[in-house]
Amino acid sequence: GLRILGDYALSARRGIGAQGYLTLFNLGGKDGGAFMNENLTIVDFGLSVYKEVCRGRACVKPLAGVQVALLSVSQDGADSAQFSAIGARAELGFEYALGKRYENVLTAAVGLDLYGPGQANGDEFAAPDPAAFGLDKSSANLYFGLGFTRRFNSPLGSQPLFQVQ
Repeated sequence: GLRILGDYALSARRGIGAQGYLTLFNLGGKDGGAFMNENLTIVDFGLSVYKEVCRGRACVKPLAGVQVALLSVSQDGADSAQFSAIGARAELGFEYALGKRYENVLTAAVGLDLYGPGQANGDEFAAPDPAAFGLDKSSANLYFGLGFTRRFNSPLGSQPLFQVQ
């Protein structure tokens, strides 16, 4: 998967901030399984808050937030079924800054995405049943991430503008 995010320091002195993000990932079904040849694409839009605890160049960054997930299920290239779900995200990251002004940051993180039951998008009578795709129950996604941030010294401050995980 790919996550594009932006951090904004709400209180730089206290290490408290907010993070907006867009996540995109795809899960493919295996031949012979219950969901043979099906692909699930998930796009998350979310907002989180974090607290950085730093010592020198190293920081620990716990984060928690809410998200809206858009889910698309397709089978063998046929038209896809569209669903949406509300979710939550929790993450614990470790950051290490490099450079004279700490302008380059390497990140390693472990996190958990939680999703509520999927709701069909579109016409209520023509929409597919989420149970047909296993999306009628809550679910979770455990992930590990590696990232790089380049902090810019700009009129917006020295906050990172883009980060890829």
